[in-house]
Amino acid sequence: MTDEFAGAVRRFRLRAGLTQEALAERSGISVSTIRGMETGKRRNPQLASVRQLASALALRPQEQEDLLSAAGAEPTPAPRQLPPELAGFVGRGDALGRLDAVLDGGAASTVVISAISGTAGIGKTTLALHWAHRVAGRFPDGQLYADLRGFDPSGTVMAPGEALRAFLEALNVPARSVPDDVEAQAAKFRTLMAGRAMLVVLDNARDAAQVRPLLPGTPGSLVVVTSRHDLTGLIATTNARSLPLALLSREEAHALLADRLGAERVNAEPAAVAEIIDRCGGLPLALAVVSARAAHTSFSLTAYAEELGGLDGFGSGDEATDLRAVFACSYLALSPAAARAFRLLGLHPGTEVSLAAVASVTGLTSARRVMQELTRAHLIVERTPGRFAFHDLLRAYAAEQVQPDERHDALYRLVAHYRYNAERARFVDHPRILAEPSAPDGVATVPFADVTAAKSWLKTETPALLAIVRSDHGFPQEVVEIVRAIANFLDINGRLSANVDVLHRAMALTSDQKTLVFLWKLLARVHTRAGRHAEARALLDRTLEIDLASGDTDALGYTYFGLARLLGGQGGHREAQDLASKAVTCFQESGNRNAEADALNGVAWCFAMLGEFGEALVRAEQAIATGESANAGRLDTLGYVEHHRGNHAKAVKHFQEAVAVAEDAGDRYMLAEALTHLGDTHEAMGDHAEARETWEQAVEEWDALHSPEADALRARLGS
Repeated sequence: MTDEFAGAVRRFRLRAGLTQEALAERSGISVSTIRGMETGKRRNPQLASVRQLASALALRPQEQEDLLSAAGAEPTPAPRQLPPELAGFVGRGDALGRLDAVLDGGAASTVVISAISGTAGIGKTTLALHWAHRVAGRFPDGQLYADLRGFDPSGTVMAPGEALRAFLEALNVPARSVPDDVEAQAAKFRTLMAGRAMLVVLDNARDAAQVRPLLPGTPGSLVVVTSRHDLTGLIATTNARSLPLALLSREEAHALLADRLGAERVNAEPAAVAEIIDRCGGLPLALAVVSARAAHTSFSLTAYAEELGGLDGFGSGDEATDLRAVFACSYLALSPAAARAFRLLGLHPGTEVSLAAVASVTGLTSARRVMQELTRAHLIVERTPGRFAFHDLLRAYAAEQVQPDERHDALYRLVAHYRYNAERARFVDHPRILAEPSAPDGVATVPFADVTAAKSWLKTETPALLAIVRSDHGFPQEVVEIVRAIANFLDINGRLSANVDVLHRAMALTSDQKTLVFLWKLLARVHTRAGRHAEARALLDRTLEIDLASGDTDALGYTYFGLARLLGGQGGHREAQDLASKAVTCFQESGNRNAEADALNGVAWCFAMLGEFGEALVRAEQAIATGESANAGRLDTLGYVEHHRGNHAKAVKHFQEAVAVAEDAGDRYMLAEALTHLGDTHEAMGDHAEARETWEQAVEEWDALHSPEADALRARLGS
């Protein structure tokens, strides 16, 4: 020991305003020892005692080093606690850039915190450690790391006091000098961190309360927190930078597999690799588990791809990486209400679910609270306000957790939700000819302000409706009614393949002849639209025989009208005109005025195709007068007739009205048809630029419908 040491002890004690007795009490070192140090009589002090003094005196890092050096001790190495980087880091350029921006742009007056959040297995720890190692050199006072075990398979969450004790010991505080009280530990930690430039990585945090005591109190250090939760409270109270982590892109997933398995092996089986990437859904842990299994064998990747139909193919035998075990940690941390909602949502077959559908499947009057909890836990993603999406593997795990006694009722409420609201959407569009449906118990009603809102809901929910129809859930009548409700919507939006699919599904689930005949007519209309004339004729001939025998004039009218459309599309306009006239008579007898107007319009179109424009005009005007609401098809026919009568200004007016009505109704076929005819009229009037612009809009619509009309019109534009 040197005189320099003795003077330093006395100087630091006096600066702190402490007597020898007070310093002894604070440091745990006897008064006689402190007196001996200050007088130079205490030679060769123990290194632990010097560190206790430095801690008690709240010395800055450099002052601590100077005191230890004066005491003849070797300088204490800065803590370097970062675990090794995890293998297989790929991509994440955007996330790394945001972390760099946090480091470079941190406010001088506050400790900077970056909170990396995301679902289980998404690579939060991998990113945090990769970046931490990359920037470690910018923190000369060292790096602290703690796995807080917030979602550990053991279920044992690290208490803040346990983490603080480890940090204090890493900062050379003797174990016996670490306070027992967490608040005192946190205060001592903040004292020791003052003036230091350190990187602190708090991995796998459970919540904000676990993190707050572990934060330095002064600028200079940076904290990186990873958690499966959003840690909204921490962000709100500390101005932490939020970094939610996304799933890997297909390119990043491919790069990860190539890194683990070798580019040659991956490139040799592109189809199998694409299937593996699809099954893993961009989840790094899932990709890592599959590649780890494949890396130990020479089996084809196709064999591994075929095993990934469920969660069984993602087992690793290690709780830290087994997908079920990893997901279970998040699930078991949920409140009972959120856990129930999570598992019941596993019954939903679609890729997205609305808040109303959540309310129905759970039977909750308000589902917002549980969905907020699931979103904060990153078990589900709110893609747009009120609409949520599962990762496919999480959905599979959720479905496995459904309890037998809750499955039937929850599934019924879910299926009934889509049936009821689809029927309501159809009713809003046709209130005069349909009865308003009644809501089943526990099913949430979607509010439809008008027809536009109803059709917007149908458009948004089409994937879910199709998924419900195609699922084996045990409620066949619900499926049939959903198909009846959505078939026309699918038709006018050009979803021919989907319409054929669901119509066949409904026909397989019903034995009621009246329902079957109705479905046959819908299918015949799709076949007619697609140019499958023989299939359409076979169906309509069957329905004609049944309708004639039944004496149901309304049903017979629809069959006559279906045959008229079919024959007209094949060029048989005279026979089609006769059948459409028969349909008019049937609808007049049944009192179905809208159907009568459509049939009159069909008659008008046949006369127009035959060049009999006088007769066509009479029938077209009758159709407009008979219909109870504006109809794009009737307006288009009237415009077509006026165009060919040379009344171009009238034709333009009618076509423009038809376009507006078709857009409001979401009828893409009529929109494409009316735009095409409007362009024809502009061309006939010599307005070539307007014609071209209108035809280009029509081509876009025909393309969206996958119609050959697009190529025909494109050829005209190119000529």
